[in-house]
Amino acid sequence: MEEQKRKFIRFLDTKKGEIIIAKQLCRFDPNYILRTKHQIKNLERAGLGCDIQHTTLTLPHTSNENCIEEFRKLKENFHKYVNQMRRLIHRKELFYICTYETTIAENGQYHQHLHFININIGYLQPKILIALREYWKKLTGSTYIHFNYIPKDRNLSIFSYVMKYISKEISTLNNTSVLLFSVKGKAYSISLPLKKLMLLKNNSQIILGEHRFKFLDFFYYLDVFIGYDETDYNPCSLTYFYTFLSAEEKNKVLSDQYTYMARKKQLEREEKEAKEATQKITFIKIK
Repeated sequence: MEEQKRKFIRFLDTKKGEIIIAKQLCRFDPNYILRTKHQIKNLERAGLGCDIQHTTLTLPHTSNENCIEEFRKLKENFHKYVNQMRRLIHRKELFYICTYETTIAENGQYHQHLHFININIGYLQPKILIALREYWKKLTGSTYIHFNYIPKDRNLSIFSYVMKYISKEISTLNNTSVLLFSVKGKAYSISLPLKKLMLLKNNSQIILGEHRFKFLDFFYYLDVFIGYDETDYNPCSLTYFYTFLSAEEKNKVLSDQYTYMARKKQLEREEKEAKEATQKITFIKIK
C-alpha cells in the first residue's frame, strides 16, 4: 500500500512540451472507486433489455500456502473455459464481465471462485451446461459450478448486480483485496467486445480540449528526475507531486536533484572549456 501511494504517472503536454504528473490510483483510493463505478455504470446502457447468464466457477478448497499460484491457475483455466464456451454455443464474441472473490470455509481453507456474467446470452440447453460442467472439472478438478439464468423480462439492473460483487473488493480490506493487490490484479475484468460496447477507450494519448497529453511512463517518487530535470516539468504539476511527500522524502528527492544538477553543470562546463581550448589552437605555417 505504501509503495503504491508513491507511484506516479508521467504525461507529456505535446503542445507546451511540459511534463504533467498524475498519481496512480489503487483500488483503495476514493477516486479509483468513483471511476470504477462510472465505468461499470455504462453497463446499464450496454445491457439494457438483455438476458443474463451468471456462472460461478469455483476451485477446490485449498490452504493459504499457494493462494497466489492458485489464483494464476484460476485465471488461466478461466480463459480456456471461455474459449470452450464460444465453441459450444457457436459465438465468436462474448460480452461478459468477470469478478473474482475468495472466502474462507468453515474448515479454514480458502475458497476461490469467479463470477462470470454474460450479457445477451439466454437459456442454455442442458447438454451444453453438462458439457461446460465436465470441461471445468477436467481443467480444475472442481465439481462445483453453478449456472443462473436471468431473463430480460425481470428488468434487472446489471450495474447494481455487478457492483455488489465489485464493491467488496475495491474499497474494503479483505482476503480478496489482499490477494488481488499482491498480484496487481483487478477486482473485475471485461471482455474486449463489451468494452467496445460500453465505449471504454484506453488510448495512450488523452485529448482535453485543445491539449493532447502523451503517456510517458510510471515512476516512483525517488525517480522523478531520472532522465529529466526541473525545467522539463510543468511547475504546478511538480508542486502537486510534492504534496504527496513527507518533509524527509522531499529533502531526499531534492538532494538527489541538486547532486544531479551539479554534476550536469560540471560536465557542461568541462565540455565548454574543452571546446574553447580546441578553438584557441593556432597553426604555424612552416616554410
